Amino acid sequence: MTPRFILLTFVSCVLLFAAIWAATAPKVPVSAPVAEAAPAVLYADCDAVRAANAAPLRASQPGYRPALDPNMNGIACEPVGGAAAPEMTSAPDMTSAPADSAPTFASSTQQSAPPAEAPPTPPDPNPETPQIEM
Repeated sequence: MTPRFILLTFVSCVLLFAAIWAATAPKVPVSAPVAEAAPAVLYADCDAVRAANAAPLRASQPGYRPALDPNMNGIACEPVGGAAAPEMTSAPDMTSAPADSAPTFASSTQQSAPPAEAPPTPPDPNPETPQIEM
């Protein structure tokens, strides 16, 4: 074999591989990067939300943003002074637990029920083996 034959064989194999790969590679559409859509409603602060009679804003409603929700409980611009918030007309957002409901765990200082007594061991069918008391 001549060096020319080896070189031509190598180049033809590389070109054949490239052609097969280009023909079978998945086509990825090239598109412009999509900018994140701005919310339809944007309030400057909670005073603007109250002026629009939209307070309180829940996380699932247009105009909600974390900057308006200082305690991060999913309700922005909550009423001040303990006034009750109006009832929701849609289903609540169940993706996060309310801040006022903390999970409860059993304390390690709590006493548990005493362990049940073990059932008596049956007599050994082979009396020649020594019995070990536990």
